[in-house]
Amino acid sequence: MVYRTIKHSATGITSFLLTYGREAVLPIDETKLLTIHERMMSIVKEIFHIRKEARLMIQKVQDHMV
Repeated sequence: MVYRTIKHSATGITSFLLTYGREAVLPIDETKLLTIHERMMSIVKEIFHIRKEARLMIQKVQDHMV
């Protein structure tokens, strides 16, 4: 159930978030009820920034390896 929900040490972001643009919602999590349209629009707005941040963090880790 918690597949890809642990933050990666290099990016500080979960694989699930990078793949789907949202955090995984587990059955034990309480969620705010949104319409499908509201949720999709929030994902569209967030995914670009999430992936950009991950790329910056990966670059930072790679720079440290050199």
